[in-house]
Amino acid sequence: MGRAVSASSRRSVLALVALAGLLASLLVISSSTATSAAPVAARAGTANVGPMKATAGQWLTFSGKVPTGDKRPVIVQRLWAGKWVSPVRGSSNASGAYSIKVRMMAMPEEYFSVFAPKAGNRKAWRSKTFKIKNVMQEVRLNRSGNSFRANTSPDGAGRVVALQQRVSPGQWKTLETATTRAGGAAAFSHVPATDDGIYRAVARGWKGMGSYISFPLHLDSPDLVWKYVNDPGARGVLNPSRAAPGVPPPSTTGGRPTSSGTWNTASRSSRGPVTPPARPGSTSSPVS
Repeated sequence: MGRAVSASSRRSVLALVALAGLLASLLVISSSTATSAAPVAARAGTANVGPMKATAGQWLTFSGKVPTGDKRPVIVQRLWAGKWVSPVRGSSNASGAYSIKVRMMAMPEEYFSVFAPKAGNRKAWRSKTFKIKNVMQEVRLNRSGNSFRANTSPDGAGRVVALQQRVSPGQWKTLETATTRAGGAAAFSHVPATDDGIYRAVARGWKGMGSYISFPLHLDSPDLVWKYVNDPGARGVLNPSRAAPGVPPPSTTGGRPTSSGTWNTASRSSRGPVTPPARPGSTSSPVS
């Protein structure tokens, strides 16, 4: 009898142990399933771009953090005909930060977005749409005192600009170079030896932009007339433009512009007083 009881007890104990093991396995499986199914914590992704205005060829930098805060693929796309195309691929680092450079194309304006595709249990994410305005390049050469000044656009400090003089048709000689200040202006020190000559400014390549050449500046030509530049920064500096019908050019009136914004007749001839061109918003008077 004692043995029977003992055997029965052993079977009961074994059954209980097996049941406990089964329950433990179910709990582990359940816990594992719950853990793998848990969504990645949602947080706000960020995206920034600079500059907001650019010229064709200039680099745009997109930077920020993906919502999941981890390493994953990140793409910058252009909006074209209603579709996101031309992806520039990159990735975020272990903390979710990314920085991707894209070149501006020759379009009046472009639309971009940052996109992180779905990866595993991480949902896809897209930033807001960025509108980037294309700023066309421009270089203008003006007289400034006894020398010259070039104004460039887009403006900014550090762009090298060359002052050139035409020595023969199609041939130009560089006289000096200057670097733009914050407003985009470059001042030269070259003083023309004569009252004639043709000059131009050449802005060198800068921040992904190519070189750009100004229109020629004619110091004295029968078909050109001097007039004031409508530019507060020019302080009355004169600039040539094509003469209107019936307007006598400087070579026939006997005068030329000076740094003070008046006409100097003594340097040309003594044919009597001449009337300088009117400055915008002012009344001209004869200068003897």
